Amino acid sequence: MYCSNCGKQISPNSNFCQYCGLSNNQNQVQINTYQKKNGLNVNHILIGAIVLIICFCIIGGFFYINKNNAGKTIMIYMVGTDLETTAGLASRDLKDLDYQKTHANNINVLIMAGGTKTWKNDYIDSTETSIYELTQSGFVKVNQRQKDNMGDAKNLTYFLNYSYENYKTQKYDLVFWNHGGAVDGSEYDELSGNMITGNDNLKLPEMKTALEESYFNKNNKLEVVSFRTCLNATLEVANIYKDYADYLIASEEVTVGSTIDSALRYINNIQSTDNGINIGKKQIETYKETVTNFCNHDSGQNIAENYCLDITYSLIDLSKIDELNNSLNNLSQDLNSSLKNNYNEISRIRSNLNQYAASEPSYDMIDLYDFADNYSSFSTNSEKVKENINSAVIYNFSNNNYSHGLSIYHPYNSNIFMNTYDKITPSNNYLNYLNNFINLKNNNKSNYVSSFNNKEAIVKETKKETADFEIELTTEEKEKFAKAQYSVFVDTKDGYHKLLYVGKSVKLEGNKLKANVQGKLLRFSDIEYDDDNCWITLVEKEVTDDYVDVVTFPILNRGLNYVNANVTIRIDDKHPNGYITSTIINGNNKNNKSDFSLFSNIGSSIKDYTYITYASQKYKIMDENGNFIPNYAGNGIYTGLVMLTNEFKYIREDFDSEYDYYAVFKIWDTSDNTYYSKVVKMN
Repeated sequence: MYCSNCGKQISPNSNFCQYCGLSNNQNQVQINTYQKKNGLNVNHILIGAIVLIICFCIIGGFFYINKNNAGKTIMIYMVGTDLETTAGLASRDLKDLDYQKTHANNINVLIMAGGTKTWKNDYIDSTETSIYELTQSGFVKVNQRQKDNMGDAKNLTYFLNYSYENYKTQKYDLVFWNHGGAVDGSEYDELSGNMITGNDNLKLPEMKTALEESYFNKNNKLEVVSFRTCLNATLEVANIYKDYADYLIASEEVTVGSTIDSALRYINNIQSTDNGINIGKKQIETYKETVTNFCNHDSGQNIAENYCLDITYSLIDLSKIDELNNSLNNLSQDLNSSLKNNYNEISRIRSNLNQYAASEPSYDMIDLYDFADNYSSFSTNSEKVKENINSAVIYNFSNNNYSHGLSIYHPYNSNIFMNTYDKITPSNNYLNYLNNFINLKNNNKSNYVSSFNNKEAIVKETKKETADFEIELTTEEKEKFAKAQYSVFVDTKDGYHKLLYVGKSVKLEGNKLKANVQGKLLRFSDIEYDDDNCWITLVEKEVTDDYVDVVTFPILNRGLNYVNANVTIRIDDKHPNGYITSTIINGNNKNNKSDFSLFSNIGSSIKDYTYITYASQKYKIMDENGNFIPNYAGNGIYTGLVMLTNEFKYIREDFDSEYDYYAVFKIWDTSDNTYYSKVVKMN
């Protein structure tokens, strides 16, 4: 039989053309009628031919069965994008896959690869969107296809159907490799889109369409769908896959790609007898090892479980999602009933919930268990939601206390996904609650609490190395207060101020907002001569009783290769000058839109680069009356210092008499209006 679309011969037992993906119900089959000729009975000829065909089928089938008798087929949908172009992370992840192990374990491994400008290996062709099989010779092309958009659902359908038809196994597992965009889906194709629309990707409804048109359905489910991406352990993603797979493996938080080792190497250890639970645990344990190896490598430590980054990963039983949806529906109905009369409290709680991808708040993803727990005073149904989460999340790892395995979209900073959320919402009542919450937030935006502006801040202590300060709120202000942070500046004695610190650990005690910057400021200095130094900007990441983690933003270069980096420094009693715990290269693939960006968290090391540069700005932060200028960033002057990466250090910066230091509170109300206190001198 020949395909009516592309004209190529296809298997008579196939329901799809393996070349263009056309369904066979659209193909026409021609049936020939044979006649008796020259005294020979055509039936005899047919019988002989059938015997020969059977012999060939037995021999060919022997080889076919040998090729396709594996217990599992693992299908990796790999969109390299800037992760591969920038750092070769896709090639690094594939490098550790071992055919000897997968073959011995009866596992087929296939990848469909595309969506990147350049592959840093010699077997994937960037001008194609082809399929490759892991063999004794490495990855070998088994299905050549022209370049196509990996953000198009038909390519996922093609890959699923090709794998199913050509690799007959008992179980099939699907792995997505790329960026993750939470409720926006994943698989952002670097070669698609433009500067206005951004890269095309697989949206959640498109993923559902791709599965609907494949062999995998309620009666023939995927065993596991796994996201080697950021932010995709969401209830919305689970809802898309609950009818097409048994288990979901994904991360609530941003993930890290490491050049130290491969997070895909768990595939080497999968046995044909492993069920979805075993596979999930192996993947999560391997990811934990990858992060530990990366953190130890950059910090020079050797700690068995060293998690210098916020990391999460969970294994979810998709058969439990419907029950969870029902309980969320009931909780949302109760919240809706309470929303109008309790908006300030409900909004304050939401504004302070821990948010994933905190540096890019437009994603607005929060932990579902944390959400239900914090709103328990408004609904007894919150307990049922938490109970159902514990039932659905079979295995969960996080190095924080608020991640329980499933996140959910709750707009607060932006509403960019609400225009399509009705297509993926887990609950109609939840959708109604979100719409009502957003409308109240917008309507209350005009309720500006002008008294928040220019509040007088008081410095409680002025001793060297100590700078506790606070402001007092009125009863009305406390009612409308949502959250706060503070900034510390240094007067550079030329009419400008340099930003030294952004602190998030502001406490509301009674009616007082309190902050502390004691021992948190650092300078960038020459390893030998302390007089060769400069101020640097630090952003507070985490504060505990034992340590403070801050993030700095240097530029690293090796020859002409310049990269922006986020360097996390830990300050504790043993290391008052701090030490580096992680270096992340910012390969963020901006969509060239103002709404949100994608993450390319690439784990690296300062030691891999030659020079480190801290280029910072100084600003005019006060007007002639001494009031803070909120948009001060528009009048900055660049300054900086360059050093060799093996010849620098950080040193503690104290409040001394040589320079004047100033601080200001930034305050948000429950309608997300922002205010600034008066600037207070710290020394």
